[in-house]
Amino acid sequence: MAKAHVGGSRCRTMLIAVLGAFGEKFWIGAFNRAENAEGALWMINQVMPLVVVEHPTARLVLASAGPGPDLYKYQGPGVYLTGFVNDLGPYYRAAHCCVSPIFSGGGLRFKVPQALSDGIPTVVTSESLTGLEGLPRASLAGVEDEARGFASAICEVLRDP
Repeated sequence: MAKAHVGGSRCRTMLIAVLGAFGEKFWIGAFNRAENAEGALWMINQVMPLVVVEHPTARLVLASAGPGPDLYKYQGPGVYLTGFVNDLGPYYRAAHCCVSPIFSGGGLRFKVPQALSDGIPTVVTSESLTGLEGLPRASLAGVEDEARGFASAICEVLRDP
């Protein structure tokens, strides 16, 4: 799969989720928003344990300025927090799949269209599509609100490099 280039993306509070045997990237939202921190913890505690059953070397990388101690305590072989990211370009170029596990809240939902426009398979929750009603669901790798379905959609993407 060809990887897209997004150069010059500057970010202070982005959450980048990286999964996969070879560093494939999955992307979410901003740490300073409670709904994104909730999604990150859901990924760590409920989705990742299911993904690593099929992809044991999968890892979740959270790139942001401002993740709190609730997230840092999970750092280890399967979870990595980068801190401030000056340029998201390298993350997008290496992306294999992006995720948006949002269950509540508002904010700008530019992350899903950005990933899709870069040709990155994207797995989302239903809430992640709020405000994106015109977006064809067929363009997404999965729309799942339960951990098992979300993990299954991610695994499907990881099976197809």
